[in-house]
Amino acid sequence: MVQEVERINRSVTQLLEFAKPVAVDKKEVEIREMISHSLKLMAHDLEKKSIAVHTDIQSVRSTCYTDPDRMNQILLNLYMNSLAAMAEGGRLTVTVKDLGPEQDLEIQVTDDGCGMDEQVLSEIFDPYFTTRPDGTGLGLSIVHRLVETLGGDIRVESGKGQGTTFLSGCSLRQRKIPMRHKILVVEDDPAHARMLKTLISDWGYEVMLADDGDTGVEQVNPGG
Repeated sequence: MVQEVERINRSVTQLLEFAKPVAVDKKEVEIREMISHSLKLMAHDLEKKSIAVHTDIQSVRSTCYTDPDRMNQILLNLYMNSLAAMAEGGRLTVTVKDLGPEQDLEIQVTDDGCGMDEQVLSEIFDPYFTTRPDGTGLGLSIVHRLVETLGGDIRVESGKGQGTTFLSGCSLRQRKIPMRHKILVVEDDPAHARMLKTLISDWGYEVMLADDGDTGVEQVNPGG
């Protein structure tokens, strides 16, 4: 019962993070310090599973212009995803390299874990999709949204039993991302649904409620 309550609390917290407008505060950030800081926050969890960590900073830049808090949030979510996929004694590699003529950055987070098949890969960034019993299905959705808000893109390369690499392109240019105006909440508990609708509505969003996935899809894409 306690674990279920904790799971619901975590799910609600991540849903609110996913739904609310993302505030971005870009500044000059030391690349090595950004990577080092994020890994330090995961040090205890990595040590518990005896995960070896390797960093490979290939970029000719020493700094980049981004939001350090949002980048930290992105990296931590990717590390946690990798950690869950690896057995004890695994290896986590973080690579930073330059891309293209304008030298946009790409950050790669690679693990030697269980990997993913094509079906999982096709849904990996979908809200509420998870392969873990204790997962909320929102962590990677939040990552996807944050990367886009920062003007970048993210993709994943993986194979069953072959490990996984998340590749996040970090644009150094400004790009406006349209704000979302509608949020779909899929929740089969009416009390939870009403609570979430009230909270999200306070941020100015129109909230659509559905008690199952099929109903939700029909609301988003009627007759589709």
